[in-house]
Amino acid sequence: MKTQSYIRGLDGLRCIGTLIILFYHIERAKSLFDLPSFSKHQQTGVGQSVMTLFFVLSGFLIFYLLLNEKAASGTVSVKSFYKRRIARIWPVYYVLVFASVFVFEYHKEFFSSQSLHHTKDYMDVVILYVLHMPNFHIFFTSSLLAIGHFWSLGVEEQFYAIAPWIIKKTKNYVRVFVIIIVAKMGFKLLVACSYRFLPLSAEAVEFLKDLERFLYKLRFEAFALGGIAAYLFVEQKQNVLNFIYRPSVQWINLLLFILTVPLGTRSESIQILYALNFAIMILNIVGNKRSVFLPDYKLTNYIGKISYGVYMYQIPVIYLTVNVLKSYYSPANSVIWNIAYYSATVCFPIIIASVSYELMEKRIIRWSHR
Repeated sequence: MKTQSYIRGLDGLRCIGTLIILFYHIERAKSLFDLPSFSKHQQTGVGQSVMTLFFVLSGFLIFYLLLNEKAASGTVSVKSFYKRRIARIWPVYYVLVFASVFVFEYHKEFFSSQSLHHTKDYMDVVILYVLHMPNFHIFFTSSLLAIGHFWSLGVEEQFYAIAPWIIKKTKNYVRVFVIIIVAKMGFKLLVACSYRFLPLSAEAVEFLKDLERFLYKLRFEAFALGGIAAYLFVEQKQNVLNFIYRPSVQWINLLLFILTVPLGTRSESIQILYALNFAIMILNIVGNKRSVFLPDYKLTNYIGKISYGVYMYQIPVIYLTVNVLKSYYSPANSVIWNIAYYSATVCFPIIIASVSYELMEKRIIRWSHR
């Protein structure tokens, strides 16, 4: 079994993904506030593509730890697993949920004029967020504007609900992961074909379209691919790993990442290819001594360590910054305006996340491990 306390490069990879998501949200906010933006001219799924990276990475790390735990003790402590996940996710999550409900939602500085605000099902959406089901808000008309990006946390936690049981109760892990991938993608294909080819009512078609969008974001297949990568790494399946570690495979894989992910796509069939791309990249970073791509530096590792907070705090900071600065924008001073805008929206989420991690999150994480 392959086990080690620190896995090199993954914090650096998490840093890169976090910054890409941050830049995507920064440009998207400009578009929402009717300011000149790259995303206004080319709407892409780059944010969704990089979220696939995070889901694969989460799947790899979670199953890496669970597989090693089972190898060492013969079983998996589900209670300890949930305790660690709760300690890592819930504190910042609930701070921002309650801040959104009691502060952000009642101050126009935290949303744009184009954004949907309270409707008749607002309280239902609040309950969804409190119950860690923010990705289900897609079936409702209301939304919590400053924390709409929490949908990904809902997806993660829903997969965490089954992850320890997969390792605890089964032995043929790869078969289970393949079943998850096939079942998820097959069900989504069935939903997509249903409303396109069956004679259904308008209400049924609308529901199925919402369900298709929900399933697209329910990226369980990405977690499962991360799990397969973890299995290959932990069990040291050298026949497969030696092929993945080839320089030609690495360069082709890295080139595909550079060329395709910035373009983005909302096609699920392409997202599964992105997930495979990220799984190969992760395996080379963690296990290949001759990896052509190794983001292992002090600064990137620290940003990667606090990346959860950077992701969570960024949207309220971005919206507030745009509302403060938008009245000062003009085509004549666009360069200076964008420098000020980017400086604030990049630096403040990192600073806030760092303070949050050092003063709150790190202490709670240490407690959970004790």
